[in-house]
Amino acid sequence: MKPNPKSGVCQLDWNLSGSFLLVRFENLPTAVYIYNFPSPGETSIPKLRTVLLHTQPVLRAKWNPARKGNLGLCCGLQSVYTWSDEWVGESGEPEEMAECIGVPAKKFETKDFSWAPDGKGFILLGKEQFCCAFEVVEEDEDI
Repeated sequence: MKPNPKSGVCQLDWNLSGSFLLVRFENLPTAVYIYNFPSPGETSIPKLRTVLLHTQPVLRAKWNPARKGNLGLCCGLQSVYTWSDEWVGESGEPEEMAECIGVPAKKFETKDFSWAPDGKGFILLGKEQFCCAFEVVEEDEDI
């Protein structure tokens, strides 16, 4: 007799402000769902905001501890991925941005990561190595 396939939720995490909920499912290991939740004074219902699809299973997904609309995740590859709703488009309107940030090291596979307390960088953990990464900020730019 075969056991039932995994099909439940494997991760539920609120962002810093409680406006986004990250959801991962066991039977869809390459997908991350981000739901938008209304603030307590609003009457709308939660809505699916974004689905991030990857070629490999997501190993870790964590919200930035200091910035409400910033998410990081890793898939065991030579990179870390981020999603943010803090970008401003050419029209001046806010928009979402998903990025793949390559790790400049030979044979580095990001298995886990940890955000810096100020949210401006993270430590990437491989099987036998680690790497520190920090956001490049222009002198006149505020985060």
